[in-house]
Amino acid sequence: MNIQNLVMGSIAIIAISAIGYKGIETQKQNRSYITTNGLSDRYVVSDSIIWKLRVEAEADNIKEAQERVNKNTEIVLKFLKSEGIKEEEITSKDPHMCDRYRNTESNKNGIPRFEALNIIVIRTKRLEQVEKAKDKTIELLGKGINIYNELQYSISDIAKLKIEMIQEATLDSENRAKIIAKTLGTKITGPRNLSTGRFNILPADLVLSSDYCYDGDEESSRTKRIRVIVTGTYNMNS
Repeated sequence: MNIQNLVMGSIAIIAISAIGYKGIETQKQNRSYITTNGLSDRYVVSDSIIWKLRVEAEADNIKEAQERVNKNTEIVLKFLKSEGIKEEEITSKDPHMCDRYRNTESNKNGIPRFEALNIIVIRTKRLEQVEKAKDKTIELLGKGINIYNELQYSISDIAKLKIEMIQEATLDSENRAKIIAKTLGTKITGPRNLSTGRFNILPADLVLSSDYCYDGDEESSRTKRIRVIVTGTYNMNS
């Protein structure tokens, strides 16, 4: 390795420390190039919501279990409409029946044999309306209705947002390469290779480092943190 390459390597290390970002390197073969990571990081408020309610009922025979779950479902639907949920926002499937004794010889636990389940799903962009209604579902427990529910927040135009953030991360990668090249007393002449590494949707309150990859559940978070990382390699003047 000659003196020129040693000097370039030392300057590159100093430049990396100054930027405070991983993934930047220089190599000298027939042509010099720089590889940098670009980041786009945004906080986005969800504009769509899915509310799932699981209505349950149990009895010692199928007919009674089905009648009970149908009755409970009617009460829940009436409650939803009274809370301003529109009929076109609601879907409900036929009850699912579970035979608890199917794999046992007798009722050892003293519980009813059949459990009926019905899933009610609300899809809407009226987030506040749904959140207010969910807070009042405790009233149904007072009527003897076993109900479990959860909210799932989403961004309806996530595909468009992803494209915008890839463009933003690509520009960030290029700007980082320009800073390194300037420190080396040269310029980049164009991209050699570009690739999208990560696209993560995270809970807004999640604390993470720049290289952290999250695979957990973000659906319960109304505000989401979206991160895109693009790796770019750029040619430099020799």
